Amino acid sequence: MELARSVEDELRTAARSEDVDDESFQKILEWMRNDLLHREKDNDRDLESVDRLTKRAYNGLLTFIVEAFRQNPGKDSLTSMLDDLGFSEQRKDHLFSLFQEHIIISRSQLRRISSELPHVVDVNWRLDYVTKDSHLEAAQEPIYTVSLKTETAGQTKHIEFACSVAELQDFVSALKDVQKSIEDLRS
Repeated sequence: MELARSVEDELRTAARSEDVDDESFQKILEWMRNDLLHREKDNDRDLESVDRLTKRAYNGLLTFIVEAFRQNPGKDSLTSMLDDLGFSEQRKDHLFSLFQEHIIISRSQLRRISSELPHVVDVNWRLDYVTKDSHLEAAQEPIYTVSLKTETAGQTKHIEFACSVAELQDFVSALKDVQKSIEDLRS
């Protein structure tokens, strides 16, 4: 997991008990729990009275935990990173506990607010033959009805459209162009 140098510096501050004592570290973890659960702001959380190092530690720890939720690295990777930053076993255990408590809820919240595009998971089509149009004139043409089932963040949506043979050919041609572009990017 890659973090900005400034975040790593803030995490080093959180790791040093000379900069952030155990009581302040526990208070930071409680603030993070409240923030992750979207609880109302604490009455005792007057940030004006909090020292600069505790604020830096809070910022670094919150950034770290949110990035861990987003990237979902393994425990070994997180342990290695926290070891490199100088965290004690006790502080690592507290962070892992917080991580495990909130990973499912936080990942679902991140998925819900992400800018992820829908994925096509199923395609159905039907061929209809139109003999007369709405003006009771003879049309004598095939019409394709295409139904796409898409999924975004676990939610399913159906998109349906109708098109003529020429429009369907244009659509298929555009999809082939997209596929070729993706293959070119991979190589």
